[in-house]
Amino acid sequence: MDLLPFYEELSHACTKIGGLGEFVLMRVYQTCIEMCADRGYTDIEELCTPQESIRNSEPCIRAVRMDNSVFYIQFAPEPRINVRILRRIQSESKETTHILLVSTHGGTSFCKHLPENISIITYAQLFINIYRHEHVPKHTVVQKQDYEHIRDLEDHNIPRLMFTDPVALYLGLAIGDIVRIHRNSLHSSDYFRIVS
Repeated sequence: MDLLPFYEELSHACTKIGGLGEFVLMRVYQTCIEMCADRGYTDIEELCTPQESIRNSEPCIRAVRMDNSVFYIQFAPEPRINVRILRRIQSESKETTHILLVSTHGGTSFCKHLPENISIITYAQLFINIYRHEHVPKHTVVQKQDYEHIRDLEDHNIPRLMFTDPVALYLGLAIGDIVRIHRNSLHSSDYFRIVS
């Protein structure tokens, strides 16, 4: 099944406010709120609507973890995020530990090397919350103090999970993170993957 027509239709719908575009924006916005909770943020504050975020170029969601790290989600005003937008956002961010930019087409080719505290995701990647799908197993980042037990397996023996994997993007996993995958099966136990 070819999903390209679906993604093109979705991207086209997102460029229009009202009608189907309004529905898509609200679905993506709801997934963003769920993503904050799935990433471990407890204090989630809705600052404005996605429409206002696009119009005013300001974050629409602010989330805080127990360790006081702050996470902002902002809907980009342009279909593609370029270096000018990245520089403006980076200069305006003061207390921010991480910013997620949501756009219709992602970043331009010049945005390949993003600052560590900024990431880009598309509407199509957030339209359906894949992490809460019944066939996607629960992924948990292994804490640093538990690394010694897992590192005994040797890095080259741990299977890889690409940082571009949809679940890795959704959870904001960084290269080098070790993930425990909880499978719901009678005959299998937890699996480990290293993000590369």
